[in-house]
Amino acid sequence: MTPKQLLRIIERNKLRRVDAAWIAGTSTRNIRALLSGQIPIGQNTELLFLAYDQKLINDDWLVKHIRVPVPGSTSDYH
Repeated sequence: MTPKQLLRIIERNKLRRVDAAWIAGTSTRNIRALLSGQIPIGQNTELLFLAYDQKLINDDWLVKHIRVPVPGSTSDYH
């Protein structure tokens, strides 16, 4: 996956950079580095975003399985 392909997935799914970072389990700084090509997009990140883009996983699934707070949520954990 190229940085441009990842950006298209993020934009097509109307994800904020902070949302993409939360999904990938990384920082917004690392998302910027991925999108600029400064660091390579790893296989796990690629597969996760492809699955999300193809609707194989959805927001509810992510909230259930990611144990850190959702960015911008009012509760501590979901």
